[in-house]
Amino acid sequence: EPLHPAPRPGGEAGGEDLDIIGMLVDIYGSTDLFLSEYKALLASRLLALTSYEMDREVQTVELLKLRFGEGSLVQCEVMLKDLADSKRIDAHVHHTHSPQVEPWLDAKILSGAFWPSIPQDKMRLHRRVADQVEVYGTQYALLKKRSLQWKPSAGMVQLTLDFDDGRSVPYSVPPLLANLVLHFQDRASWPLRELAEAVDLPPDTVKAKMVYWVRQGVCSESSADARSQGDVVYTVLEKASGAAACSSSDFAMEEDGPAAPQADGQEEGIRSYVV
Repeated sequence: EPLHPAPRPGGEAGGEDLDIIGMLVDIYGSTDLFLSEYKALLASRLLALTSYEMDREVQTVELLKLRFGEGSLVQCEVMLKDLADSKRIDAHVHHTHSPQVEPWLDAKILSGAFWPSIPQDKMRLHRRVADQVEVYGTQYALLKKRSLQWKPSAGMVQLTLDFDDGRSVPYSVPPLLANLVLHFQDRASWPLRELAEAVDLPPDTVKAKMVYWVRQGVCSESSADARSQGDVVYTVLEKASGAAACSSSDFAMEEDGPAAPQADGQEEGIRSYVV
């Protein structure tokens, strides 16, 4: 909606609406830089969605097209179309009964050439997830006659951890964090090097990521385990009885390609300033 300048001391508002978009373009230095930043913000937001609902994002792109012209946001339109197509493909995959994909696994199929670059951590998925990813890929290949290149570290996962004391705690975390905590269904305690080997990531990376679960009170960190040989050991606190994914979103691409994460607040700000 239009934003107006504050009333002047005499009580009268300025004669024209305040051009916030123009001010932002001036800050970035050019229209191209402003739109490039918005495309990165949009990609980040779309990757973080745990559903295919994107009405707000569609509205923002349409408003920006009115301001900058139809051809200025082609990449954004392709990104939105990818998610709309993914919704239809995902519904087809989940309605195929042999073999059936678990309802907690969703995929967003991206046109790599139109998305900003996705950081790639080639981690090994927990076998429960890896099996479902393979089934999903098989169903997609039967439907589209093409294969998928999975980006297992991109996206967002919603999961609930159930503890023996009766707590059920929901989390929304990146796939790497979800993959780590899922391994504690198999064992209540993991030395750092064994956990790093299980997910095929460097121990330093795993240790940095496990800080989140330690701070959340899900795991403790110690070096008291005789098996650890001086290594850090992670142990479930109030042993988790399950790390079931209520709704998870993994992301796949047909070509290499999506975006460095940016703050959602920036995208919301840009949307609010469209006049």
